Amino acid sequence: MIQILNARILTMKDRQTASCMCIEQGSIVYIGDHIPEEYKAADCVDMGGRVIIPGIIDAHSHLVSCANTFRQADVSSARSFADIQHILTDFIQQHHLKEQDWVSGVGYDHTLLKERRHPDADVLKAVGRRPIVITHASSHMGVASYTAMQLANIPPDAPDPDGGRYGRNTDGMLNGYMEENAFTSFLHHVPMPSMEEMMRLLEDALQLYASYGITTIQDGMMNAAVYAILKEAAARNILKQDVVGYVGIRDSEALRKESKPKGVQYHKHFRIGGYKMFLDGSPQGRTAWMQTPYQGDANYYGYGTMSDEEVAACIRKSLLEHQQLLAHCNGDAAAEQYLTQFEKVVRELDAKDTLRPVMIHAQLVQKEQLERMKPLQMIPSFFAAHVWHWGDVHIENFGVQRASLISPLRDALQLGLVFTLHTDTPVIAPNLMESVWCAAVRRTKNGVLLGEKERIDVYEALRAITQYAAWQYHEEDQKGTLEAGKLADFAVLDQNPLEIPVEEIRNIQVLETWKEGTCIYKRQVQESQNI
Repeated sequence: MIQILNARILTMKDRQTASCMCIEQGSIVYIGDHIPEEYKAADCVDMGGRVIIPGIIDAHSHLVSCANTFRQADVSSARSFADIQHILTDFIQQHHLKEQDWVSGVGYDHTLLKERRHPDADVLKAVGRRPIVITHASSHMGVASYTAMQLANIPPDAPDPDGGRYGRNTDGMLNGYMEENAFTSFLHHVPMPSMEEMMRLLEDALQLYASYGITTIQDGMMNAAVYAILKEAAARNILKQDVVGYVGIRDSEALRKESKPKGVQYHKHFRIGGYKMFLDGSPQGRTAWMQTPYQGDANYYGYGTMSDEEVAACIRKSLLEHQQLLAHCNGDAAAEQYLTQFEKVVRELDAKDTLRPVMIHAQLVQKEQLERMKPLQMIPSFFAAHVWHWGDVHIENFGVQRASLISPLRDALQLGLVFTLHTDTPVIAPNLMESVWCAAVRRTKNGVLLGEKERIDVYEALRAITQYAAWQYHEEDQKGTLEAGKLADFAVLDQNPLEIPVEEIRNIQVLETWKEGTCIYKRQVQESQNI
């Protein structure tokens, strides 16, 4: 048994606080201000007045993809095509890569490049005639070298696939740029690292999440390869946090041969949570599916990736198999498709339990659409940090009025919806305290106050990454608040987010992360000084 003493505990249950708690066999057996006599003999950990909150719950990200980025060239700092070329060249030299070795880069953002457009295969050709792929910061698009496209058996005159698009030269031939289903299909041809290397990378990724106080992690789009990696990590006892994987619904039949979803029971910290599907793309990449056109092009609305019939079939499949469904919807047209088809299938099946379906991102969802979520028990999971990271780009793409309504948290709160916040890692770091700051401040990098009326207070934002996120996972009986009977999952902070000025919340550091009564992360002094 362990005693946690002299702490400032934010239980996240009805704004209650405490100063001590007792932990036995991974669960909280007592929490309050005075240790009862029967627990006095326990081992003691004096927190020295530091702040404790429930373990932060990642409502949506991609754990294995995050791990994979640790072996790729980081091109996020590039501000020109020349920068991309230099970063890739340096990476090749530092890692002594041979001509036939694949080179992967991650994180370029065309909105930050001097050229203000996506690079293409001609840009990559300057790095050498080798297989190269670089992925956009949104993960929805990317660029491949001519050699890489040849190895993927993509002919120069390939037609655009449904729900995707190839970039083309003036002669109509492919120029290496790909988006949505075109890029996703291409990535299947990029070699994965060995299982041994993936295990090492995964351990690094788990520590990254732990450094942000996260005790439950999502892999939001599992195919058979990703499932095999997580299954192996569980077998090796590598997973220190709980990991919930969602199966890409188009890959579900192949994966079914390996493992049938088993509800909320973890095996060595891993379980399958249900299904996932994509209905559109990226707002900053101008592939999100909108009901009204993008700024500057009266005939362009983005596009969807699935037909109404396909969406309805996926919803029907999830409900009949009693599996929770996550759907990626950024634009309001994608949100409309998801809602309309869900309402239709619920009526058709006379479904009484919708299993808390989730609308991932819900960036440009309208208030009327939020109202329709409530009877479906649908949860909007907002990528609120977009306001800071790409809010200025959204103003360019949608105009100030529409951009001000991205991530409508206040509307969701006033409608009584359960909602969550996420980071979509590796799109950005899994820093959910930054998301809390974004939800409360709503300021862009250029200093624009974007959608002041959609701000929420800090306490409600904290609920979205703890209590509400536990509800999203159907785990509210075990997680999300600190109270007797629940798991001893918690994060130790250097400041109280409810007491400091709201502008300082993004600077809060996680000092320790505990999972089921065991400290799995402790910030080093030099680490704090370097951040």
